[in-house]
Amino acid sequence: MSCLRSWRQIIRKQARSVEATSLDELRDLTSQASILQARIEEIIGTSAPGTIGEEAITLLGDISAEHAECLRMLQQGTDKLKSDLSRLKKNRASLNGYKQQPSRQPRIMSKLT
Repeated sequence: MSCLRSWRQIIRKQARSVEATSLDELRDLTSQASILQARIEEIIGTSAPGTIGEEAITLLGDISAEHAECLRMLQQGTDKLKSDLSRLKKNRASLNGYKQQPSRQPRIMSKLT
């Protein structure tokens, strides 16, 4: 149960770091969450079927909902980043169309011609 509670706390911290756009903190929290997930999978895999309590099932449901919300926030961030990059690419392309060629110096004819 303590692993599930810790995982839920980490997911809440991940959501706050996504809101604050702190990618370093998000990376650290994600590595901690994956370690906890491995522990939980090991515990659930070694336990007898039907021994998972209602509290654990409720916590897993909460974790799933909070994780889905965190993923939704990440998706919104990537969509915004994608639109910003495409707008910048479009603006850059349109600026290239307005560039004028530098004026060329007139050719001087030699006396021989």
